[in-house]
Amino acid sequence: MGCKSRGVAVLAALLGAIVAASAMAASAAAITEPVSFTNWAVWGSLTPKKLNEPVELPQGSTFNGVAEVTSTATSLSGTISGSIYVPPFKAKLKLGGALPTEVGVTFTQVGPSEGTISTVSPSDCAEPRFGTTCMNMSVESKADLGITATGLLGLEVRSECETSEPVVFHLSTDMPGEQLVLKLAGPHFTGTVTIPSITCKGLSGVAEGLLLTGLMSGPENPYSLKIGPNEPAAPTVTSEEATSVSQVSADLHASEDTNGEAESDCHFEYGTTAEYGTSVPCSWRLGSGFAVNAPLTELSEGQTYHYRIVATNTLGTSYGADQTFTTLSGSPEYGRCVAQKGGEYSDPTCQNVAEKKGVPDHKGKYEWLPGPTPACVAHKKGEYTDSSCSARSSKPHKGGYEKAGAGFTASTGAVTLETAQLPGAPVVTCSASSASGEVTGTATGSERITFTGCESSGRQCTSEGPDGTPSPGAGTIVTNLLATRLLGPVAGSVWTELASSEHQPYLAEFGCGGILFRMSGSLGGVQSGDVDAPSLTSTTSFSVEEGREAEQAVFTEASEDGGSSWTGPDASTLVMRSSNTAASAVEIRP
Repeated sequence: MGCKSRGVAVLAALLGAIVAASAMAASAAAITEPVSFTNWAVWGSLTPKKLNEPVELPQGSTFNGVAEVTSTATSLSGTISGSIYVPPFKAKLKLGGALPTEVGVTFTQVGPSEGTISTVSPSDCAEPRFGTTCMNMSVESKADLGITATGLLGLEVRSECETSEPVVFHLSTDMPGEQLVLKLAGPHFTGTVTIPSITCKGLSGVAEGLLLTGLMSGPENPYSLKIGPNEPAAPTVTSEEATSVSQVSADLHASEDTNGEAESDCHFEYGTTAEYGTSVPCSWRLGSGFAVNAPLTELSEGQTYHYRIVATNTLGTSYGADQTFTTLSGSPEYGRCVAQKGGEYSDPTCQNVAEKKGVPDHKGKYEWLPGPTPACVAHKKGEYTDSSCSARSSKPHKGGYEKAGAGFTASTGAVTLETAQLPGAPVVTCSASSASGEVTGTATGSERITFTGCESSGRQCTSEGPDGTPSPGAGTIVTNLLATRLLGPVAGSVWTELASSEHQPYLAEFGCGGILFRMSGSLGGVQSGDVDAPSLTSTTSFSVEEGREAEQAVFTEASEDGGSSWTGPDASTLVMRSSNTAASAVEIRP
């Protein structure tokens, strides 16, 4: 996870307006909302070039104002006006780089700060995370810079000095609109200003003014200014309960507020003891404010894990409290209920145990057989007379056996793969997919998926690269052979997990118009239609919903130089619904 700052959203209160407007994106009409800002923190510095020392704004500096923002599905525009208040303060400087001096300073705003919001090219935003609109904020603010006292060697001399005209700050910055929508950050203004000549009152005013002008006035004096809802501080972090805990996966959760300063790191530490030993980067959850999460895979069954969040900004590192979760033991299983003398069950669904006076007597007529269906099974009206299904019955439906098998096919409609944190926030869409595979064990299987009609930003996507499986033509992506496994039950659902079993750890590698992508990790879908019920058909739903985040443990890397260097891996989401057809009735028992 790259650096990002949380603080400035001088407009972060615009959230309600922007989100509401986005929710109405089905209409092209623009939505305009007024938003007020009350006592937002202001911090930063102005560095007189001749002194080469920053004058830091004091705590208690605030912004109060109002904005009118017009939002559509693809753009933001509006105006801002308000006032910045800086309380009188003292700055410690070294005159000539050596002589310690304490200077009383005032910043007095002249007229309102006024500015605009406008949409700019996505390429102008350094770190778009969710593919939202890139916006520019431009504000002009004027202030008189005053010197009220100078202290030297413990002696303080009062002054009445001020710039001959206001210092004019032309503040401008580009930032992703998401920084407002998610309250991740706001404007961080940097640049240079001209400090006008300084005039002073009193008997020594002329001499003092000439001295201060010589020390401070002139062009190209750097400044850095941020505005946010709180004073800057080390991150505030809170570890939260893990969700989607299965036999081999879990989703870690926490909240993180970077408190207005640039974040240099956010990760979760985890391991089987409070010493942790392993870490995984945070992922910001779209639409969730300060919420972060991290999907974990390849965990051990029935094991207790410790974890905590760790976040760092320019003011320090913060650690969340230790939390634990325990992975599940055992797993759901494939199987079937068959007629069998001396079986355990009395009914053809294998739900009721055969018993006598409340005690199992093992005299039932049915038995549950876990694992894949054999190629040839006993069947009262079968087409074959032998257990290998090699000899056909002389009359139709008069044999005792029938061909079956553990194979299955699957198909989907439209498929979407999105990786919000990669540059350009690429979205790959495919019109459909087909797959074939088989059940290989009580909870395992294998399959390969072929996606068709695939493109990204109008460019066809096709399997290519050393870590992928060749495709038959343009617009077609073929996955590597995938190992499947039943997991859960999690929140009452059985999952089917897909992970690479060749070219590991990659699920697929493909190119879209000169950009190469490769996917790793695992993907899980909620199974239905064949859970606790024998069925030839079923569905597997791959989606992103609260409480099911660990299904989406997929990560994507991108390369623009043919695979010589890669960006990522970054968390991705894949959404599709698979319709499955088995060669013979399949049942899954949690």
